[in-house]
Amino acid sequence: MSENWNKGDDAFCINKEGWFDRNGRQTPGPGWGTVHKVGGLEDGEFGLGLMFGEWGRDRFDSICFKKIPPLSNKDEVQEKKRKPVLERA
Repeated sequence: MSENWNKGDDAFCINKEGWFDRNGRQTPGPGWGTVHKVGGLEDGEFGLGLMFGEWGRDRFDSICFKKIPPLSNKDEVQEKKRKPVLERA
């Protein structure tokens, strides 16, 4: 399933295999189960790459992450600002 990624999204790492460069050498990167803020997006020869501040310009395959939806949106926040009403039968 393809996620609709945007800069600022929270990304949950689901990669348990580690990270490797084009030459097959293991490289540092996000660990399984960690959450990172997307700092940039870049289309590459292998698909969409996500960039995170911790790793500079390195790009990580977006299929190795699940997008964490925001806890609330503007409408939900405005709804919570209304006074509670008790309806009795």
